[in-house]
Formats: sequence, C-alpha cells, structure tokens
Amino acid sequence: MKLWIPVKICLLILVIFTFTLYILLFYFNCRLYDVLQFKRITIGDSRVTNTTKKILFWNTMFDSETFYMGKGDIFVHCPVNDCYATHDRYYTDLDDYDALLFHAIQLDFSTLPSNRNPRQWYVFVNLESPSNWPLTSQLHQNFYNITMTYRLDSDIVWTYGTIKDARTEEIVAPSRNVNWNAYNQLVSGPNSSSSEQQSPTCRL
Repeated sequence: MKLWIPVKICLLILVIFTFTLYILLFYFNCRLYDVLQFKRITIGDSRVTNTTKKILFWNTMFDSETFYMGKGDIFVHCPVNDCYATHDRYYTDLDDYDALLFHAIQLDFSTLPSNRNPRQWYVFVNLESPSNWPLTSQLHQNFYNITMTYRLDSDIVWTYGTIKDARTEEIVAPSRNVNWNAYNQLVSGPNSSSSEQQSPTCRL
C-alpha cells in the first residue's frame, strides 16, 4: 500500500506534464513564438501584442543594455508609441523583432544572428567620431539598413544636445545651416552691453 502512493504521485506528475506538452504542441502548434507569447501572458506583460513594433538592443552601448534610452515605456511621448524595446534576445522569436540595434564599435561579428529576416531593420548606432574610434572592419559594409548617429545626414539623427535661442526657444544647432543672426545682432547691436547680452541656451 505504501509503495502505491509514490507510484500514484509519479503518474499524476506524468499526466500533468503530458497535458502541458499537449497544449504546447497542438494548441500553440509548437512554435517558439507562441511559447514565448504564452510566457509573456503568464507573467502579466500585456503591453506587447501582435501589432507592437519590437526593438532589440543586440549588444550594449558601453555599460548600458538599453543604449542609455531608459527602461519601461520609453516611447510613451513619441508620435508612434506602440513599440517595445528590450535587450533580452529570448523575449520573443528573433525573427519577430522589427528592428535590431547594433552599437557598431562594440559589435562582435561572431555573435551575429544566424538568420536574417529580410523585413527587419538592422540599425547602425554610433556616437563616436571616426577620429576618436575608427571602424576598420569590412564586415560593416552592406550589413546595415539605416544609420543612427550624431551626423546630420544619418537616417535617424541622435545628437548630443541642442542649442536653442534663449528668447524664442527656436533650435539653432545642430543644423546643416546654423543661423546665428539673432545672437550676432544681440551682441553687435548699438545698445548692447555685457549685462544685457544673452547667448542661446544649451539643453541636452
């Protein structure tokens, strides 16, 4: 009789395990994406849906896993805010990410995805100038779809900061054609004095 009790427990565990596999194999069709989606639902992460744009920080930007963009709802104030960004490569199926961000100067090409989905954006991210940190590897050639740097000719311009006119709040720089006329007129005006001179404010 005592021997029968452990056997019953083992059978019960086996039934539960088999039932769980049945759900995963047939209901979810044994797709990794669905398994991961089931995981997200069970932990209460309902922000991400089938239409959510998913962004993956592939590596780190120095010591930051989020490229210094913060955590949580970092897109809440953006015009398009149905986006979710993570450093977790296993948060969803790799092919399901809409964009992968690569910090170019720290990219280890031996760790790249084994497969590349043609619809995905591979984003070249770099805030270092070539004179400070040159990129010499030919593997960077024809690898990225778009660029995200401090350069004004980047697809996505990520500046270190902006300079605004202290009176009008108009952005003066960075700009391809920086207009310092308001500042020059203020400084060189006939009634200008050192106490009245105002320069544009720098806001990061």
